[in-house]
Amino acid sequence: MKYSLLNPRSKNQLSTIILQGSVARSLTLTIGIGLSGAAYAASGDTTAPTVPQGLAAASTASRINLSWQAATDDESVKGYRVYQNGALIADVKGTSFTDTGLGAAKTYSYTVSAYDAAGNTSASSSPVSATTSAIGSFGESASVSATAAAPTLSRSAPAGIYSIDTLVDKPFVDGVLIRVGWDQIEKSQGSYDFSKIVNTIQQAEAVGQSVSIATLVMNAPTWLLSKCKTFSSGNYGKVCVPWDSTMLSALQKLVNAMSTTKVNGTALKDDPTVKQIDASIGGIQSVRLTNMPSGYNATTFANAVYQSVGYWASAFPNKHLYVGLFGVSDGKSNPSTAETIRDGLLSKYKVNFFQEVLTGDSPSLGGDLGDVLAAVKSKTGIMFQACGEWKNQRKWSQCDWLKNDSPSAGMSNGFNNYNATYFEIYQTDLVNSAYSSQFQQWHKTLQPYLP
Repeated sequence: MKYSLLNPRSKNQLSTIILQGSVARSLTLTIGIGLSGAAYAASGDTTAPTVPQGLAAASTASRINLSWQAATDDESVKGYRVYQNGALIADVKGTSFTDTGLGAAKTYSYTVSAYDAAGNTSASSSPVSATTSAIGSFGESASVSATAAAPTLSRSAPAGIYSIDTLVDKPFVDGVLIRVGWDQIEKSQGSYDFSKIVNTIQQAEAVGQSVSIATLVMNAPTWLLSKCKTFSSGNYGKVCVPWDSTMLSALQKLVNAMSTTKVNGTALKDDPTVKQIDASIGGIQSVRLTNMPSGYNATTFANAVYQSVGYWASAFPNKHLYVGLFGVSDGKSNPSTAETIRDGLLSKYKVNFFQEVLTGDSPSLGGDLGDVLAAVKSKTGIMFQACGEWKNQRKWSQCDWLKNDSPSAGMSNGFNNYNATYFEIYQTDLVNSAYSSQFQQWHKTLQPYLP
């Protein structure tokens, strides 16, 4: 696979995305130019796919498994849209979908439509209804065809609904993500301030929540930038190159100091409240490189990634580690540099992978962002952060929102397509009463997977 960093929906559209979340600033990436849906239509494709037939449903107490027969098209069917009680809840590539987090003893009606690359959409299928059972628990058996079976999920993977940056004391919120820049922690060489991390851990403990920690290491402190070899990295500005020995030495010391910092008398690496650690990569934060520094080669870059992640793995042996995995725009293919690094990380360390682009339509199977994760979804945990605020979708226009997108649609995308059980959500959505029932249902669904 050759990466065209990075369109979450397809490789054939002109799209600009701003990846947000585990970075302090936005990174704007302009990617692959080709025929848009309008261009396809202009070229003469105005024929809609056939209506999906044979829609069937099987239920448990908290989920309904749907399956249907493949539609046909004069070009090709791109995907299917699933509607619950008339509202769009998912966009999938295959011919099955699992609607999760449902209430017990409730009836739901579904239809499915097919669409092609030109945007032509079929009429809706005949509706099918299913009623969840009154008694049962997540994962109970049901009479379900193989194509509609629920995904096999790891109970050792990270799990839960976490708020981003700010603790949200709601019954359906399992934890809080702490993000803090390296430049905030180590303003002078060898002098560390972990007070933000310590204080937030104590707040989370007080309300019975867990903690994830992401140290934004691409924000190198000023003293370090004057000592390391640097390059200009998009919106980050001046950063250290990932393989700079001075930076790597400083990063190792930072990681070790963090792991031994005490919270209420317990070293952070042993604190039970801390569940996940971002194994951030010096100079770049994630496997996401678009502007190649002088001296770059694929092997040097991969080894630098392994070295950074290794510091975190050594210092936090009992925590879930996650690595941001997007792509590398260096023209390498068969396998791509990103895939090589992904597989190398899995062979060396026990890591999970992370992206911050989640919507009901992103990452999509068949696109670069989706494919690099989907290939290993049965081997490790996949973690997602919301691309933006569902409540304010117009302000997050860089995100690939579905029509009538919602937190439930986003988590369904992650859960059904990538076996994800861990989600980071913005405070604005978590406190929005319009979404409370969706979060409550998903909180219940994810409970069996909490560590």
